[in-house]
Amino acid sequence: MNVLSDVFARPLRAYAKDKRNFVLGLYECNSMFMNIEMLVEANQGFLDNLYRWRQPGSNLLFGDICATHMFRCECYSKFLSGVEDAQIINLREQKINPAYRAFLDRAKDHPEAKRQTLHDLLVQPGQRIGRYTMMLKELLKYTSNDHPDYPGLSAALKRAEEIATMADDTNTRLAKTFFNMHKSIENCPAPLINQNRHLIRHIDATELDIISRKPLRPVTIFLFTDKVMVVRRPAYNVNGFELCGLVNGPEVIMRTRSSSTSGLESFLPKRNDKSKRNSVQEKRLKFKGWVGLEAVELLDGSGDLLPSFMLQTNATSMSAAAKQPASPTVAANMALENYFLEQPLRLFSTSPPQEEVPITRSQISVHNQKKEEFCKQFHKSKAILNQNDSATRFPATKGQKHHHSHQNI
Repeated sequence: MNVLSDVFARPLRAYAKDKRNFVLGLYECNSMFMNIEMLVEANQGFLDNLYRWRQPGSNLLFGDICATHMFRCECYSKFLSGVEDAQIINLREQKINPAYRAFLDRAKDHPEAKRQTLHDLLVQPGQRIGRYTMMLKELLKYTSNDHPDYPGLSAALKRAEEIATMADDTNTRLAKTFFNMHKSIENCPAPLINQNRHLIRHIDATELDIISRKPLRPVTIFLFTDKVMVVRRPAYNVNGFELCGLVNGPEVIMRTRSSSTSGLESFLPKRNDKSKRNSVQEKRLKFKGWVGLEAVELLDGSGDLLPSFMLQTNATSMSAAAKQPASPTVAANMALENYFLEQPLRLFSTSPPQEEVPITRSQISVHNQKKEEFCKQFHKSKAILNQNDSATRFPATKGQKHHHSHQNI
């Protein structure tokens, strides 16, 4: 944490006040590094007390020192609650700010940094709390109930576990998911990471030529609360979600806090077993394009191409976006939508080409079920988006009530 404070936070805050050497605004600096100095101070106090405890003739109790330190670690709660936004700012500035990128390269080469990235350093406070929890559990295993250190160690563990849950809340898990996706998908847009966005579902599919019906490429389609994103898979027989370094299924992203074993795990990327990691190490997903959910419709595919479906972009919505005043942001957004702009109607099948991955009749039924589930979630998500949009544009007047019910969508 000294590295995060001394090598990154302190110089960037100084540059923010220096017009000639400006790198990053003070608001961004404070949002990224928050109260890191308080964390450093708390840990230095813990270390100082441990030194005093080891002095000959000391009457301090190790358990009490641990308890005192953990109750002084309220500063961790504030840091962990803001680490998601910190990572978003860090990633965004790396994409758009050359001076910031140059600073990070220099800082990473600092002897004390040991080639660690800012992303790595920002997750370390959460990992430290996880290590405290594991250490205290191990100590209590070998400490009898009547030992003078037992009450202090027990109190310290309880407090450490309370703080660790901050590393396992829903927003942090969502951020971890998007960071893994951004890291795994070549040319993935930085705006993917958005605290108001949720991943609803994904489906592996084969994109087909709309006229000849011949297979074009293996893809994975990600459905978010506000967007549809298409990425190319390196092969038909690999799972797009697993290539993102995540477990196979969006439901894990929304799991309850109690289902996780520790706050430490929530900061570590999900990893497959060693053989799987080796087999996909050189394979990457490639970003093809995305579009706002409000601007795309999902249609049934051809009857002779079961199971298949089509994504058709709304020409009116797309052209309206194109008519916005010219700016770098608008141009960048349009570039990300080129895939759908170039061909507004795209045909997909959830079955791989027979010559690539032979499938049985029963497997076709499974692929059809996956397609039906994806379509159901697509229509439900779009209905909710439209409902929320209507509520925003036409707020209830005094005396009126809006009754929203999603279960029948």
